[in-house]
Amino acid sequence: LYKDNDVNIYGLSQIESLMHEVTGIRISYSGTATDLPKFRINSTGSGTTVGFEIIGSQLTISNVGSEGVSRDDLIAAWDAFPDKGLFNIEAVGADAGLIVSTGTLINLDPVPADSVTLDSIKNTKTALYAQIVSELAKRRIILPPSPGVAGIYATTDRQRGVWKAPANVSLNAVIAPTVKITSADQEQLNVDANAGKSVNAIRSFTGKGTLVWGARTLAGNDNAWRYVSVRRLFNMIEESTKKASYFAVFEPNDAATWLKVKAMIESFLYGIWQQGGLAGAKEDQAYFVNIGLGKTMTQQDILEGRMVVEIGIAAVRPAEFIILRFSHKLQEAG
Repeated sequence: LYKDNDVNIYGLSQIESLMHEVTGIRISYSGTATDLPKFRINSTGSGTTVGFEIIGSQLTISNVGSEGVSRDDLIAAWDAFPDKGLFNIEAVGADAGLIVSTGTLINLDPVPADSVTLDSIKNTKTALYAQIVSELAKRRIILPPSPGVAGIYATTDRQRGVWKAPANVSLNAVIAPTVKITSADQEQLNVDANAGKSVNAIRSFTGKGTLVWGARTLAGNDNAWRYVSVRRLFNMIEESTKKASYFAVFEPNDAATWLKVKAMIESFLYGIWQQGGLAGAKEDQAYFVNIGLGKTMTQQDILEGRMVVEIGIAAVRPAEFIILRFSHKLQEAG
């Protein structure tokens, strides 16, 4: 996507500006030269302040006074003038003094422009504008895969959950990958025989569009952390439970606190299990939470102010327990 005022057009002989500069101001006209645009500056007029009148392609600036008017005052009056038509007045260069009457009409002459923006020709050169817009619509840009894949991660998290593999999902507004990958190619990418690294392919399928076709991590030979969804699920659970249990810091490191922490984590994991994020027909098949003296902590841990929580989770894929351990530094025994 682009904005018309961000597109600069160079080297087109049919592009020109109709303008005239006088005493630090530039008067321009965005119509065509066949309109024969003109302007004049009068010292007097019907009002008491600087005024403007536009009749067709003729601009009259009045009431600049016998001694002239400052550039700032004239520009301010022009900015407040509502019916500018195809004319424009702007300051250019250094302030060259007072702007005085020209007496007679002055032509705005065509001046070739080095470049113009696309929006400046939208209303005056509609055929050229339409031609350029049509050509821009044919242009294609090549993007690296990371932004699109990151978008797929975010969309999958929002619509399905972090436990859903971010694969078999279409990349919107993508015409095709720059490299065509076949099924045979992907067999070599899934797990490198030597390094064990996995590469997730982006492939085009007839009738389906361009899809992310793989959800493996670089740990291709590791059954526990082979899949992106499993790794991200564990990351999310670990970070969420650690942050949620911060309330226990500086609480007594005793059974009452352990029970609160365990109940909080079990409630969180139960919600994920209900949403389909954990495997198992029953809760005890999907997760467990251990905490307490003789289970996850020794007396030395308690004396040193550590509360250790052990969480087991049966990820949907693969459906096996992987153990997470983390600890909080609590108050030490006095």
